[in-house]
Amino acid sequence: MVPASGRWIRHGREMLGISAPLRKWHFSSSSGAVSDPSPAAISWIGANGPNSPRPPRNRQLMSERRDLKHFDDYTPQNKAKHEILTSYYKPYLQILKGHAQRFHFIDAFAGPGQYANSNPGSPLLALNVMAEVGILGRSTISCVENQPEFAEQLTLNLTTSPHKASLLQPVTVHNGAFHTFVDEILGRSIYTVPGKTATFAFVDPCGVSGVRLKDLTRLLKLDFGEVLLLFNSDGVNRLLGGIDQGTHDNRILIDLFGTEERLELVRRRIQKKPSERELVILEEFTAALKADSGAGYFLRFRFKAKDSDRSSHYLIHCSNNPLAFKLMKNVMWTVGKSDQDPYGRLEFLSDHERGTSLDLFRVDLEGPKTEILARLRKGHCRVSEITDAWVCRPADNFSDKVYKQLLIDLERNGQILVYDKQNLMPKPAAQRKPRLGKPTLADDYWLRQTDSPTSSATRPSTPTRTPPPAPA
Repeated sequence: MVPASGRWIRHGREMLGISAPLRKWHFSSSSGAVSDPSPAAISWIGANGPNSPRPPRNRQLMSERRDLKHFDDYTPQNKAKHEILTSYYKPYLQILKGHAQRFHFIDAFAGPGQYANSNPGSPLLALNVMAEVGILGRSTISCVENQPEFAEQLTLNLTTSPHKASLLQPVTVHNGAFHTFVDEILGRSIYTVPGKTATFAFVDPCGVSGVRLKDLTRLLKLDFGEVLLLFNSDGVNRLLGGIDQGTHDNRILIDLFGTEERLELVRRRIQKKPSERELVILEEFTAALKADSGAGYFLRFRFKAKDSDRSSHYLIHCSNNPLAFKLMKNVMWTVGKSDQDPYGRLEFLSDHERGTSLDLFRVDLEGPKTEILARLRKGHCRVSEITDAWVCRPADNFSDKVYKQLLIDLERNGQILVYDKQNLMPKPAAQRKPRLGKPTLADDYWLRQTDSPTSSATRPSTPTRTPPPAPA
């Protein structure tokens, strides 16, 4: 019996050099029956269909050969990226399992599923989170990988997961470019039955090629659709330079920005203000995605180039839900935090960079402090107005935890007062229950400005660098 929904079920050792026994694959048909595929049923799902020939090795681009080395080392940047993914995906599932009937994780650039040092890649991490939340029986995963070697290795790695057999529908692994399989992935039967399917897409390319605005737009328009995109700002910058010099065509960037007109707008803005090149790229990309998809919330986490303060990538979370925006803020600010930093940052800084010249600049925290004091000059307010309502503003980059720390600092400096839940009596930090020896601040306490606040101008300040603002 030919399996009804199997994908990438080729097995064996000859191409991978893996010293392991052949594995038998089990597939469920549309009727739910489980079958063991015969050798004749084993197929390769390539960009041109089942059993399509692999691209000859001598036609691989240099960038593809570089991609083969990407998974040789599990870097601190990879760890931070995966920490953001898993730390967010778990509460995403926990919250939505009462609202959605099914869950679909899409990995657009899936890789081999495992790094050389055995750290799991994003498909296996997502599968583990699904199991932890207890929604395997309502879920499936679709993976796309352009490199044949990686796609075959991913298939083999997925067979080792004890959770695979518990999925509602089998994992599919496609070999080729993501855009080639978008229609098939979004046409899976998980979308055709009654009820809503929550779709989360992880788009993590090694470069710029293959990321199309139209595909991201389709994903964000789905029920509970969200995208976590690794945006290669440095690669975009290089391609723009190549277009200007006539060494590159504009096809990749037209796909990224959606139209040639939008790309030309980027180039014109950069020509007028070359110093704002990175900001222009980010602003125009998010503006285009917002216009086409209708998504209203975008949050960026910065990765620097090695041993430099120049930006390399941004991990951009795209959603249309204020709660999703709020959750991701807490995750990203926490990942950017160190033991010595009470706030954190929307930026990755490796351990060896902390305390060096690369750690001199941080997000400007004086701006939100000024805004808080301006609000309190108008009258009293609950803590929740700032930690809930403000946090959900699309242009606000700060998390509720950061705002609470700012409020505690303002209280410590004598600039604001905290009152009890009835707004009748002062409730200073000494009278509030501490956590791990540090002051706490509940959302239902009240805030007032003191009559004679202590000016922070008398304290030494650190140089600040304001990050690119969130899109309007």
